[in-house]
Amino acid sequence: MEKFMKEAVKLFLEKSRNRNIMIISHHDTDGITSAAILAKTLKRLDKKFTIKIVKNLDKDFVQHLDDSNLIIFLDLGSSLL
Repeated sequence: MEKFMKEAVKLFLEKSRNRNIMIISHHDTDGITSAAILAKTLKRLDKKFTIKIVKNLDKDFVQHLDDSNLIIFLDLGSSLL
């Protein structure tokens, strides 16, 4: 498991080089908390990021996301799409 996690971190750091990271998270307590934890981590890594807190996902919202960003969804169940 540790080897897999190290590979995932390496891939993330490569993919996020010179790209803005968009964190999209649920508007409840655990969604906001997970976004804050990730934001703190990204800040320590000196990464550029934005945070969008949403009530739910819909097709229109997803279709209008800027695909030049590296997008991370947090605390959004797959049943929301």
